Amino acid sequence: MYIIVWAMLVLYALLLAPGASTANDLLFKNLITGNFQQVDPLVVMVFSFLGLFPVLFMVMICKKDTYKLPGWPFSLLSFALGAFSLLFYYHWKGQKVRTRSRITSRFIAIISSRLGIGLCLALTIAGYVYGLSVGSIKAYGDAFMQSRLVSVMTADFFVLT
Repeated sequence: MYIIVWAMLVLYALLLAPGASTANDLLFKNLITGNFQQVDPLVVMVFSFLGLFPVLFMVMICKKDTYKLPGWPFSLLSFALGAFSLLFYYHWKGQKVRTRSRITSRFIAIISSRLGIGLCLALTIAGYVYGLSVGSIKAYGDAFMQSRLVSVMTADFFVLT
């Protein structure tokens, strides 16, 4: 099932997503350069979550990295490729072959600390408050149709959540 969803998302991202390509995409340029004042807050919220949520998935995967296929490379790839890489991992991870995570307990303690998780929670709440209270669904819909990045990151956001 995961591999089918993964293949459909890749097909969508490469061939079917509406919007301008990267070279002609003003929203892409504004988001990548941090010029968030020129972008609708709802778009900024989703863009920010695509950096924040992989941190949470990394915590979950690395704490239980006991499967045949190591999870940490997919966790790292999820920062650049989003849920697309996580779906591949969930499909191919195989059976548990270890009793302990292959990630050091010190690293797991750092990434899963109360402070780290609390910070992620605070940033998530702040993102929702900002995006949903100031953002516009209509502006997001326009951005979705005008920017391939927004189209693909929307699909990625729904898969991550």
